[in-house]
This record gives sequence, C-alpha cells and structure tokens, in this order.
Amino acid sequence: MTEKNVPAPYVVSNEPTQTVWLGAGEHPTLVFSNLQEPKLSIMKIDAETSAPIAGVVFSVQGIDEDYSADWTTGTDGKYEAQITPGS
Repeated sequence: MTEKNVPAPYVVSNEPTQTVWLGAGEHPTLVFSNLQEPKLSIMKIDAETSAPIAGVVFSVQGIDEDYSADWTTGTDGKYEAQITPGS
C-alpha cells in the first residue's frame, strides 16, 4: 500500500509504502504517521515600545527550493504561513 497524498497541512510520510502479507484469518492494520508542514512566523515590532508594526513587507526566499514570496505583516505585526519542508 502506498500513501499518495494527504490533505493540507500534512505531508506524505517519509516511508509512504508499506507491504503486508495477508494470511488466512489475519486482520493486520497499517498505520501511516504524518507530520504537519512547517510553519514560519515573522513579527515586526517597534524597538522602543514593542508595539507591533503593520504593513511591513518581507521577501522570503527558499535556499534549496523554488519558494519565493512577499509577506506583509498584519495589524498585529505578524505574518505566519505553512510552507513545504526543505524551503
């Protein structure tokens, strides 16, 4: 059995294929454990007051992946996103 895809925010298991031999009277159970995609958070605050700063744009670039995006902080000074592993 091979796990082909999973719903967001999960990623396919590191071992997506499992083999099981079925014998008479057996009822095996296969378990595929999945981790969630990593989440990256950025927060921008005023250095003197620690107040959040909205509207700041960060350019986020992946090193080993083709990930590239501009993230803009919200009214709470934060931006948070789930990204693919390895980004």
